[in-house]
Amino acid sequence: MAGNALEAEKYLLGSILLDNSVMSLVLEIVKPEDFYTPINAEIYNACIKLNSAGHPIDVATIMFAVKDTEWFRDNGVTYIMDLAGQTASSCNCVYYAKIIRNDALRRKLNTFANQLLAKTSSPVVDSFGLASNVIQ
Repeated sequence: MAGNALEAEKYLLGSILLDNSVMSLVLEIVKPEDFYTPINAEIYNACIKLNSAGHPIDVATIMFAVKDTEWFRDNGVTYIMDLAGQTASSCNCVYYAKIIRNDALRRKLNTFANQLLAKTSSPVVDSFGLASNVIQ
């Protein structure tokens, strides 16, 4: 599927784990719903909550924040440790956030285009009405 930046998601989360200050840089760019992987969205959401509460964000605090989820019980410790270990630096966090946001927008556009295509395939569709709704 077009529009999944799995590596960018992992590197962004790793950047946050390495340097909490990057949250202020990426919060305006990417939202939890922009993540393709639900696990990564959940980790990012935990980062946002910890940041909002003024708590540190690191491997231990994230593990504690998501410890009750099913995926964490299966392989969460390894996954979160790998996020921090695979990221060399946090300096490209804004770049990763923009990739994630761009891919989220691409997924939304693909969904919209598919819905529009399905509507226009119907022989009883009012093409002019549909076109007018799309333009608005």
